[in-house]
Amino acid sequence: MRTVQLGSDYWAGSFGVNFPRSTAAGIFSLMYQFMNITQAENVPTQSFYVRMDWGAHREEAYARLMALRWNVAPNELYNKALRLFAAGDYFGAYFVFSRLHAQYPNFFKMDNVEYYEGACLEKLDMREAAADFYKETIRAYPTSEKAAHADLG
Repeated sequence: MRTVQLGSDYWAGSFGVNFPRSTAAGIFSLMYQFMNITQAENVPTQSFYVRMDWGAHREEAYARLMALRWNVAPNELYNKALRLFAAGDYFGAYFVFSRLHAQYPNFFKMDNVEYYEGACLEKLDMREAAADFYKETIRAYPTSEKAAHADLG
């Protein structure tokens, strides 16, 4: 025959306070825990925990690393230049395309950048300079779809 005990062998309580981090500080947490085992010699146990984390959180550090590795600045410049070109601000678009060309020479859409540099100059009636950009686009990127457009330019 098995005896079943009703009730609990212990009771416990805990209290914690968490101070979330501000932009420059870390996380600070305090926790107090109390436990009393009723079937033993009635000696309660108490625990006090302190936790501090300083610096960037693991996910934040990873996100910053990814942002540095996959630089979005050239894409932003490219989109800005295209918006200026579509709005008819050819001088501003040429300036942004030139900046993109100088700062990010390995940009994956450099064929478009060189073509649009020439298109901006053509719209500004600088046809000889535009022709130079078109020739460079055809020479550097002969298989690009912009090479066909540059050939017509």
